[in-house]
Amino acid sequence: MTRPGYFRRLSFPSICVVLLLILAAASPMPAQSVRFTGVVSPVGSGFGFPYGVAVDAKGDVFVADNGSKSVKEIVAVNGQVSATSTVVTIKSGFTSPGGLAVDASGDVFVADGTGGVKEIVAVGGQASSSSSVIQVGSGFAYPYGVAVDSSGDVFVADHDAKAVKEIVAVGGLVSSSSTVKYVGSGFQGPGAVVVDASGDVYVADTNSAAVDEIVAVGGLVSSSSTVTTINNGFGRPEGVALDSAGDVFVADANNPSIQEIVAIGGQASSSSKVIPVGGGFNAPTGVALNALGNIIVADSYGYTVYEIQFPSVNFGQINVGSTSSTYTLPFTFNSSATVGSIGVLTLGASGKDFKSADGGTCTAKLYNSEGVSCTVNVTFNPLAPGLRRGAVVLYDNSTPANPLITVNIYGIGVAPMVGFPPGTNWRVAGL
Repeated sequence: MTRPGYFRRLSFPSICVVLLLILAAASPMPAQSVRFTGVVSPVGSGFGFPYGVAVDAKGDVFVADNGSKSVKEIVAVNGQVSATSTVVTIKSGFTSPGGLAVDASGDVFVADGTGGVKEIVAVGGQASSSSSVIQVGSGFAYPYGVAVDSSGDVFVADHDAKAVKEIVAVGGLVSSSSTVKYVGSGFQGPGAVVVDASGDVYVADTNSAAVDEIVAVGGLVSSSSTVTTINNGFGRPEGVALDSAGDVFVADANNPSIQEIVAIGGQASSSSKVIPVGGGFNAPTGVALNALGNIIVADSYGYTVYEIQFPSVNFGQINVGSTSSTYTLPFTFNSSATVGSIGVLTLGASGKDFKSADGGTCTAKLYNSEGVSCTVNVTFNPLAPGLRRGAVVLYDNSTPANPLITVNIYGIGVAPMVGFPPGTNWRVAGL
């Protein structure tokens, strides 16, 4: 095997739903003693060796499938993807597609191993099978990862050159003749990069098992920029992503896990705590976040792309009167805490649309050591059509009880369709 790099058409109601979902975030308390680690579920299917992932503003997920030497798209509906989402091949014929990035125009950038760095040029904001593919920059040894900033500059983790490089955009565009310059120094084999709004570049330096930051000055980085190590306790960091709070998410292939470097005051640093998110992966190599804050994971040796619903959980669309499958919400304690009660609520009340299900392990007791975990099982039985909102709350044992953590949950009740045989006369009562 070739060495791996080791809102589509929204209606007005859908826009309202999306706006509500963006507000549906977990509510951590200060000095939080327990955290929600996310619900993991597969999205799309049919991948040969998914290495890198990227997400556009519509929620579409792009996958670098090294097994089929192609870039594929998991098509979102109203910003959401699932196991049954449509998967289309955007382009094939790559050498060894690894890291991906997508810009605001919908262009997809591909770190293609010995094939260099390529751009799938979007038409009308969408990359497709009819898009052209162009080479951008030159002189790369073996790029594993790629990122793009708001100015169109493209950053490349050139693994075999032990370097991070920048393809400098002119007028927001890059080409095969664009200037390529080194940024930062001292890397041992970078596998992935991501850039924040301030121009700081975060690097998963795979061969040194570390995540580093190339510190921007005035929004710019150069070969002489300061490089600081954020954390060097990973197994094999292959992918890296950022959220709007400055938290850094790392795909650690050898652990295997997704690790979150928790920002303090909007900045991750060597004093930041590192915590696992999700679980059950084989060898995650790619990671990205969507607009809802959910984490998309390319699990290469699991041959699967996953979504970690975090910090809120979507139960999907369920017919009114029907019951969803059981969702297991996992919690991990950061320090000693006593759980006094557990609430599964719908708009603040229990016993309605969202209900506790058998099999959960969270109970009212003292959890007296860091790292202890428990679960709450929940089902969704919509009592009315439309968006239904609820929460899972772990309370302490004080009087009145205070929430240790609140995780927002939501789903959509679908009304039954009523049909009438042809020729039937009918009228609405009262009219």
